Amino acid sequence: MPEGPTVKVSVVVPVYNPGEHIEPLIRSLRRQSMPAAEFEAVFVDDGSTDETPGRLDALAEAASNVRVVHQPNSGWPGKPRNVGIDAAHGEFVQFVDQDDELDPEALDRLYRRAVETDSDVVLGKVVGRGRSVPVNVYRTREDHATLERHPLVSTLSPHKLFRKRMLDEHRIRFPEGKRRLEDHPFVLRCYFAARNIAILADHPCYYFTRRSDAENTSFQQFDPAGYFRNVEDSIDVVEANTEPGRLRNKLLSRFYRNEMLMRLREPVVFNLPDDYRKELFEQTRQLGARRFPDAVPDGLPLPNRLRSILLREGRLDDMVEFARRCGNVHARARVSHLRTAGRRLELELTARMGFGDDGDLCWTPSGDRFRLDGRLVDGLFGPEAEVDREKVLGQVTFDLTLRNRKTSVEWWIPTSVSPELVPVSGHDGGAVEVTATATVDPAALFGGRPLPAGLWDFYAHLSFGGLARSTRLAGPAWAPTPLAAPTDMGDVMPSVEPYLTETYGNLSLDVGDRRRPKQPAKQEPEPAAPKPEQATGSGGRIRRGLARRLRRLRKTVRRLTGGVRR
Repeated sequence: MPEGPTVKVSVVVPVYNPGEHIEPLIRSLRRQSMPAAEFEAVFVDDGSTDETPGRLDALAEAASNVRVVHQPNSGWPGKPRNVGIDAAHGEFVQFVDQDDELDPEALDRLYRRAVETDSDVVLGKVVGRGRSVPVNVYRTREDHATLERHPLVSTLSPHKLFRKRMLDEHRIRFPEGKRRLEDHPFVLRCYFAARNIAILADHPCYYFTRRSDAENTSFQQFDPAGYFRNVEDSIDVVEANTEPGRLRNKLLSRFYRNEMLMRLREPVVFNLPDDYRKELFEQTRQLGARRFPDAVPDGLPLPNRLRSILLREGRLDDMVEFARRCGNVHARARVSHLRTAGRRLELELTARMGFGDDGDLCWTPSGDRFRLDGRLVDGLFGPEAEVDREKVLGQVTFDLTLRNRKTSVEWWIPTSVSPELVPVSGHDGGAVEVTATATVDPAALFGGRPLPAGLWDFYAHLSFGGLARSTRLAGPAWAPTPLAAPTDMGDVMPSVEPYLTETYGNLSLDVGDRRRPKQPAKQEPEPAAPKPEQATGSGGRIRRGLARRLRRLRKTVRRLTGGVRR
């Protein structure tokens, strides 16, 4: 077993009854580009009762860089992770959950990033497969990220690279026992203790995977009172490391939004039993009154600020009604102009929020202010639903991404965004319309490298306060011509073709001609006596040529008509 300074990274994995769902992780560890002598995997079996202990012991016998620690069941991941930290020989520790995966280059890239930036914590780009993950923090590669300037607090899961010396010197360990959010105070303490924090945003490192049986350890119902006591552990860390003021309020607002309001909004609140919803609402209200100064909810943009009003006033029924109304709001985005310029795709698009067939989400003039659409707020709110004109536009955000249909890897596309309040027929006010322009370079979009072969879908993300919606980007009513592969990339860059999906006409990229099914290799048939017209006559060749032309013509018609078969 390698140990000492030769071990660069210790991968710590808490394990409890994963069954076959641990196999993708094991395969991803075997595929690491970092030499096996330079990293170790420490599996801490927390009293599994399935075949896992034997599976891990066999793995350790076969691989010299794998160790297994067996212990009685402790309940939750806190203690197994702590045991793994204590057992780790590596310079850095990377935590991985038993049902997730690492990219083949993850450990090598994370370690090199830590060394290059002299960082104690490195955040590697994460990908959600059937699970929601924070993405804003991975917009750009950062050498020196801080809590003041970057959204580090949006990701408090432990699936990051941590310098072991920092963990030991500051005595940073996970809370143990059966408790929720044990990773939040751990990661917060690391953020405050770190000499430097780096973000690796130009390569996917960690894949969060929703299990087919939906039995991930984080997908379990919780006791509201106990849950919010655990939230207070994180609040304690924030208060111990900040002074009252802007930074503290910024960090606290993350917990107010994500751990409190998020539990009482659409669509989550609709699926809760009545008694449980009442208990959750009351425990949430009490926590807000006990631990959050008014500046935190008062500083939220609409409509989250409206949700906070209903919470503070104890209006559960109105909270559910407001969630129902917000649930009717959707985003739509469409390409207005698209052209190819060499290897690049230049596009302009517009995006709005609305109520489907019931029109746009509108703002109505109210004196020198604007009132949020009455379909959301009438009968629930008074003047508190009004904002200044500059806030109507200033709180709008828009992003454009390209997502791989198979792997779920997603990349941000730089855009120039211009929101404006545009007139709406039959309405006194107007709707916010975002106009965005972007240049897509397939040869550099994958973290500065060419896009891998596959089908890539464009997504538009539009938000205003607590209303955040994502939608596919609808294409124009015509099919763009194929993009030429960049000549300076040689064989590295496959062909790239923008196209419209047949069902909904959304814009996508086909990299490497992946839409056309690959033909199986044909075995050479035994020679057969040809029919005279096939062998030597011109009639057979003419009929076959006409048939090929007819097939190509049919394909062209389907492409130009959006794939509609007549």
